[in-house]
Amino acid sequence: MQHTPLESERKMLLDAEPEARFLYALTRMVECEEVWSLGDADGWYVNEQEQGDVIAIWPYEQMAMESASGVLEGLLPQSTSLEQFVYTLLERCRDADIELEVMPLREVIGKRLSADALFDILHNMLDTGQYFLEG
Repeated sequence: MQHTPLESERKMLLDAEPEARFLYALTRMVECEEVWSLGDADGWYVNEQEQGDVIAIWPYEQMAMESASGVLEGLLPQSTSLEQFVYTLLERCRDADIELEVMPLREVIGKRLSADALFDILHNMLDTGQYFLEG
C-alpha cells in the first residue's frame, strides 16, 4: 500500500518541534501499518555516533527519501510492516544497543529513544487502538 503525506502536513512538519514530529510519525506509522528507513542491499543503515548507534525512521517513503542527505545520502528508502518492526526489529535493535531517531529532517534532528521505549509506546498504541492525532 502506497501512502504519502498531505502537502499541508509536510509544511507543518518543517517548523514542528521533534516531539510534535514524533507524535505525528507514530500516528501515521500505525495508520499506514508500515515503517520506513534508509538503507542498501545489506539492510537499514545504522549511523554510528558518539552518543551510540542509531537508525532513523519515518512513516512515509517520501519523507525518508527527502531526508537522505549527509551521511544518509545515496541510501534508498526501505520499508517493513509495522508488526515486523514492533515485534521483531525493535527487539534486534535492543539486543544490539541501537536507538531509534524518529522523523529527522534534512538538517533537523528527530526524537531519539531506546528500542524498549519505542516498543512500549507502539505496543500500547496497537493494543489500545488509541493512535489518532487530535485536531
